[in-house]
Amino acid sequence: MQEALDELRRELGEDRVELPDLVIRGARDKVRELRGESESARAARIRLARGIREGAGDAEEVRRAEEAKWIGLSAEL
Repeated sequence: MQEALDELRRELGEDRVELPDLVIRGARDKVRELRGESESARAARIRLARGIREGAGDAEEVRRAEEAKWIGLSAEL
């Protein structure tokens, strides 16, 4: 644990680490890990992201992805 925190501090460039933020992020990562992700879901997510980046996605898919992105960002605040 100390090694991970030291690495984080180096990247942040400061000694202070926001513990609540780390706990929330860690819990969410662990939940995702426990739930797993099927290969087909992973592949679909990658295709969608690529389509959005390249501007080649279906307009409705792009709208839904933007909405999901902003919902996710709002939840993190």
